[in-house]
Amino acid sequence: MLVRIFYLAIILFYQVKVPKAIKDLLEKPATQRSAEDLYAISSMMREMPSFRKYTRDMQTMLCRIVRYMKCGRRRVVLRKGHIGYSVYFIFSGSVNVVLDRDEQNVFAKERILTLKKGACFGEVALMQNTRRNATIVCADATEFLVVDKEDFLENGLDKQMQEEFIVRYKFFKSWFPVHHWTDDEIRNLSSICRTEEFHHNRLVAKDTTKNDWLCFVIEVGLTGCYATDCCYGVSSFS
Repeated sequence: MLVRIFYLAIILFYQVKVPKAIKDLLEKPATQRSAEDLYAISSMMREMPSFRKYTRDMQTMLCRIVRYMKCGRRRVVLRKGHIGYSVYFIFSGSVNVVLDRDEQNVFAKERILTLKKGACFGEVALMQNTRRNATIVCADATEFLVVDKEDFLENGLDKQMQEEFIVRYKFFKSWFPVHHWTDDEIRNLSSICRTEEFHHNRLVAKDTTKNDWLCFVIEVGLTGCYATDCCYGVSSFS
């Protein structure tokens, strides 16, 4: 308990940058990260909305394999057309999303989107073996928490995501408004959704008129609920 309190104090104090104590934990191999290590890492990563969207089980599994990476301003992190091997969570700094793959023009092209702390990118290409659909350039010095595909598969995270997919699929399969849909249509709907766990007293949506996600409650318990979200108004950059 003292270890957890110590780590939590560090995290609360260093909200702008990843603290050295956490960087040291991220240097450890996945097999050597203790329960206290995972608690400290997850406490910090839950500051990011893109990480909180995962269930607690998935969060713990991600914390076991995530690594730290820092890039300077104007560093090209991903290139359009390349195969995706990692997913990136932005802890500090920001990146610009551009659609030009030309080495000479990538800094001159007008950005179409800026991603800041709390955002992530690379999920689609990582899970579906597709090529990156945009180039990502650091707008300033940026800290990433990175999950690599090799570690993702070796530690069974793909199986965990498949289990969560099955839960969503069964929910929509039995849901009256779409019961007449084909199996492929329901599978596609289940694929573009994500499962998120909400604990007691946690805010689900501050203003539903400005929410980019359509949420379905699939299970309610004494401590909270599980919901599946479908994006209907936001572009996804892989």
